[in-house]
Amino acid sequence: MSGIDGKTGRPINGWPEVQAALKCIVSTQITMRVRREQFGLVGLALLGRNMSPELFLRFAHLLAIAIDLWEPRFRPTSFFSRTGHDVSRGKLGFFIDGDYLPRGHLGDQTVAFQQTFLF
Repeated sequence: MSGIDGKTGRPINGWPEVQAALKCIVSTQITMRVRREQFGLVGLALLGRNMSPELFLRFAHLLAIAIDLWEPRFRPTSFFSRTGHDVSRGKLGFFIDGDYLPRGHLGDQTVAFQQTFLF
């Protein structure tokens, strides 16, 4: 599989293409894509609320489902959030640890390496 870099317009493949796909998934609200209304993350509406441990777990669960549905080349293994000064300034970030499966879209579950994705 290959894609297009959103900043340069050049072709990308491998892990950079998976990163671009993950960014697209986590930034697309359900029903916002024409002819692909099911694509995206249903949990984006939760981000405007005060973050609590329960809300974080709910969001992480919805994020794992969206990634499982739309990106077979990445398998999340853990989720955690940014803490400290950034959160107190309203900057919440999520780190997703997972396995990169370069041929996951073909059903091959061989892990090439583990990677962390920040969103």
